[in-house]
Amino acid sequence: MLIENIAKAGGTYDPCDSRIALNNTFPTTWEEFRKNNPIKPNEYFVSTNSCITNGNFLRTSKERMEDTDDNLLPSKEYAEAMLALCKLIQLRDCYNNDWKPDWNDEKIKYCIDVFSNNFIQISCIKIQHTLAFKCADTRNMFLTNFKGLLEVAKPLL
Repeated sequence: MLIENIAKAGGTYDPCDSRIALNNTFPTTWEEFRKNNPIKPNEYFVSTNSCITNGNFLRTSKERMEDTDDNLLPSKEYAEAMLALCKLIQLRDCYNNDWKPDWNDEKIKYCIDVFSNNFIQISCIKIQHTLAFKCADTRNMFLTNFKGLLEVAKPLL
C-alpha cells in the first residue's frame, strides 16, 4: 500500500526507506524464515558429492523442511561460490601449515580482500578476514595459484 502511494505521488521506491521497512514483517528467527519462505525455483545447494543441485530437485513440495533445507543458497552462482570458498579455506589452512590468526593480538596478518571487484592484498591486525595468511609471500603465492577459484568465490568474499 505504501509503495503504491509513493508511486502515485511521483516518488521512487527506496527499499531502505524507513516508512517501508516499518510496514514489512521481517523474520526474527531462522525457523520463522523457513515457515514463511517456500523454496524458490532458483535456489541451489551443494550436495554431499560436491555437485551443485537445484533445490526443486529435493521434492515436489515447495515448503522448507526442518534440518534439510538449511543449506539452500539463493542462486547457482552462490552455490558455486560456496563450494569454491570451502576449497579455498582448506587450501588456506594448508598454505598456513594450520596456523590460525589471533584477531585479538597486535600481530600483522596478510589478507586477500575484494575492493571495487578486484582482489587486493592487505595487511590487517584486528579486522577479521577469511583469507588471512601468516606472511605476505604465502598470501601472494596463494593469490597467484588460485586466482580462478578466487574469482568463483568472489561473491562471498
